[in-house]
Amino acid sequence: MEFLRSRATKRAEQKQFCDILFTMKHPNRTKAYRLAGYKGTGHTAEVNAGRLLKNAEVSAYLEFLRSRTTERAEQKRFCDILFTMKNPNQMEAYRLAGYKGSGHTAEANASKILKKAEVSAYMEFLRSRATERAEKKADEIVKELENLGPDFSESLTKRKEHLPGSLQNPKKT
Repeated sequence: MEFLRSRATKRAEQKQFCDILFTMKHPNRTKAYRLAGYKGTGHTAEVNAGRLLKNAEVSAYLEFLRSRTTERAEQKRFCDILFTMKNPNQMEAYRLAGYKGSGHTAEANASKILKKAEVSAYMEFLRSRATERAEKKADEIVKELENLGPDFSESLTKRKEHLPGSLQNPKKT
């Protein structure tokens, strides 16, 4: 039973080591080793951290973290492209985001991406941010108009007089 408990603890420490190492701005295996709770300092910590990195389970988990981050970056790029398109097109956004595939495959994969919870949450974030910006802009315009005061109508009339003839009285169709 002691063997199983120590194995579970060891895996937890290895996972923590990987998580810490992966999230560091400037990865330092010795520092990650100590932060994960391992004992040892100096050269010993450096050597043991190097051994950890050669461990098959640790290497596999670090590769998993890298692939997940790459996938999220691609999904974010896909969402950003799709959201900024004048005429949103999932297949075109999928292709522009760097994904491979065309036709039905691209359409199906783009649809799958958009159905993921984290992707739809990010799209909702983009929508809400755009709405906030539009509301702020509208508020700024209203304040500018309010600052113009009662002479606003007269001001518009004077500005209209400086427009070319066709713009002064546009034809109604």
